[in-house]
Amino acid sequence: MKTRKNKFRKRNSEETRAAILQAVGDILRKDGHHGLSVTKVAAKADVDPKNIYAYFGDYNNLLKDYIHSTDSWFPILGEYGDGELPELSQLRDIIIGIFQNQFDTFGSNIEMQKFIFWQISSVNATMREVSEQRESRAALLLELADKHAKGGDISLRACFAIILGGIYYNVWHAENNKSSVCGIDINIPEEREIFRDTIKKLLRLIWEAAG
Repeated sequence: MKTRKNKFRKRNSEETRAAILQAVGDILRKDGHHGLSVTKVAAKADVDPKNIYAYFGDYNNLLKDYIHSTDSWFPILGEYGDGELPELSQLRDIIIGIFQNQFDTFGSNIEMQKFIFWQISSVNATMREVSEQRESRAALLLELADKHAKGGDISLRACFAIILGGIYYNVWHAENNKSSVCGIDINIPEEREIFRDTIKKLLRLIWEAAG
């Protein structure tokens, strides 16, 4: 009987890299971050573990590359990362759009739900770095929002943080427990739309009060 010289599936470089990233997502959806390791990712992708180091440098770079390809914040905030800021008069509606988009995307992106939960539930230098990168990209928009609230006694940043935390909590609750929060069940389309519309109305009220 002939021995198979290479037990791994043959792919070109682009296919191999894509298969590794896909394996991270598959494991994250099924087992959460506790299921991730170089060995498990390589086995899922049907590649030699050495390929992870060849294509990504190390395991942490693999995680960062995967998150950057999946996290909806990076493309949104990247639009304003080069100093091309909107007019202050446009900022309120832009921020409303960002938060509503985040609610929509986070609710449908199981992988993002998993790695955001990872960031808040355990100490991990890579997850901290990714979180700080998001903060850095958002800084220009936040500084512009500060100009609107200059001299007021309402912190727009604190309000944004509260709304974002509410989005995350309600999505996690609906996804994991399939139940309501304060009588709102965003698994029901009509109530999901009420929640989404209320994000807009809250941000409008906060913006007016801050200015």
